[in-house]
Amino acid sequence: MNAHLLKMRIAVSANLELHETLGYARRVLKFLEREGVEVALDEPLAKKLKARRSKKGAADVLVTIGGDGTVLRALQTSKANILSINAGSVGFLTEVMPDDIETRLADLLDGKYFLDKRTKLKVTANGRRLLDCINEAVVHTATISKMRHFMLWVDGELALDVRADGIIIATPTGSTCYAMSAGGPIIDPSVNAFVIAPLAAYKMFVRPIVVPASSVMEVRFGKKRDCLLVLDGQYEERLDASSVLKFSQSEGEAHFVRFREGFYDRLREKFKM
Repeated sequence: MNAHLLKMRIAVSANLELHETLGYARRVLKFLEREGVEVALDEPLAKKLKARRSKKGAADVLVTIGGDGTVLRALQTSKANILSINAGSVGFLTEVMPDDIETRLADLLDGKYFLDKRTKLKVTANGRRLLDCINEAVVHTATISKMRHFMLWVDGELALDVRADGIIIATPTGSTCYAMSAGGPIIDPSVNAFVIAPLAAYKMFVRPIVVPASSVMEVRFGKKRDCLLVLDGQYEERLDASSVLKFSQSEGEAHFVRFREGFYDRLREKFKM
């Protein structure tokens, strides 16, 4: 293996609520230590394995073990390249199946991989920047079964004026998630665009809209009722009626370690198409 690649800083994060995760983490740690790679474990994993937490500092690659939620949580706090091991169910964002852990780690150290760069969504609430999203931002009613009046502008032009349960603003990566269940299109990740998908709109002819990723989208509310903003299904914030939300393309990207090309192969494999 290339000497400079052995100096790669690797961290490991795992969803310990999943049954098989700990065993997979042990395999990752055993392989990398056998290859002379120093590994940093997140605190809960280190405690569970009764291992040292290892050195601090930014990692070059973060190995996540879990499902898509594990990947999304990791991306909220890390700028490292993500190598994801699937310990969940669908795992659309994950790359490595458990049977291939050692093989793919060897490929990583040999440099036999490429980086899949994905657009992230920048979110601000009342001028305050929140966490970027790799999948979607969802703004919806804070009370179950209560519609809200949403107004959405795209580059200063009113695009939606609708009563609905909420609005999803998704990246191409997120187009295969919540936005798809709301009737939105699947977007090839090479397409530089966002999807705006209303949730259960009162007007039947209201449909999802695809806009250029260069767009600035602004959401305001029509009545004095609170709403809830949810980012990637991981972070939420309650908003009052006077809130102003803005969405645009982030200056940062998410980088996934991949070993095989083929977005459409992944679609057929994960969704049984």
